[in-house]
Amino acid sequence: MPEDAQRKGYSDLVIQDIKIVTDNVKYRREIYYSPSTGKTYLGKLPADVAGKGEYGVGVRSLIPLLKSECHLSESCILGFFQNFGIEVSSAYISNQWTKGYDDFHQEKFAIFEAGLSSTTYQQIDDTSARVKGQNHYTQIVCNPFYSAYFTTE
Repeated sequence: MPEDAQRKGYSDLVIQDIKIVTDNVKYRREIYYSPSTGKTYLGKLPADVAGKGEYGVGVRSLIPLLKSECHLSESCILGFFQNFGIEVSSAYISNQWTKGYDDFHQEKFAIFEAGLSSTTYQQIDDTSARVKGQNHYTQIVCNPFYSAYFTTE
């Protein structure tokens, strides 16, 4: 640089990137056996993982994203996980896509209840919808803070 160069601050540049890494957690649960009852007792898992299966929220939420937004087949989703060393079966992926929405339905209902109590009014509308060749209606309930959609016969 020339000797008369004067510092004038900084020029910021943001480089965006993404990291996909596995995050496997091993839980060691104590096992007890009671000869008097003839039963085995197993230590409890933490509440945030108990009853959720062998996969964390990252794997469970990535399956519908890869299927619906990226239009990947179930075999491609299986290959994606296998490339990162995640041992998952094609049946699990299929079940997550077709049957694995209980958590989402509970979350939707919680959002709906919170939205109802967030203001003193709601906007309600409906529109027709076809489901498997049958006429249905989609109701929209909303206010400035949320929108909820319900499709019924």
